[in-house]
Amino acid sequence: MRAMGRKPTKNLNLPPRMRARERRGTTWYYYDCGGKPRKETPLGNDYTIAVGKWAELEGGDTSTGSIITFKDAADTYLRKVFPAKAARTQKENLFELESLLKFFNNPPAPLDNIKPIHIRQYMDWRIDQTSWPKPSAPSSSATSAPKPEPIKPSPPATSAKPKNNLATPL
Repeated sequence: MRAMGRKPTKNLNLPPRMRARERRGTTWYYYDCGGKPRKETPLGNDYTIAVGKWAELEGGDTSTGSIITFKDAADTYLRKVFPAKAARTQKENLFELESLLKFFNNPPAPLDNIKPIHIRQYMDWRIDQTSWPKPSAPSSSATSAPKPEPIKPSPPATSAKPKNNLATPL
């Protein structure tokens, strides 16, 4: 069980049991081992290296070898969020997730590599997959209106004088 204490008011970006100490204008990071008297292990003055050392002391995995794919994120969603949804929403989410997995899991897409262009590609692919009847080309019958002519650009103005008479004195 975690001991109760004051809520920190400074350095809120630090993970649990990591402390920042200001020494001669430089911030140094320490790992709070706890106990009485309190014991702190120095982690260095570089924040990113200190967080890596903190993770090692906490027993966390510091390797970046595992790539999270869209399927991993979808599985996490199904485990954590999905059960709290209503029955009809669950049914709809399963249907939607099926098409999302067809697109983003063939081949498996790393979650960090999915960009807005891929979402646009998915939306286009999804439209192509629907069974809606595609609109046919309009028939050329006698009742159809003629096509409008394309708008031609106007020639560039050659004089610097205003074209209206409002700028000339009376």
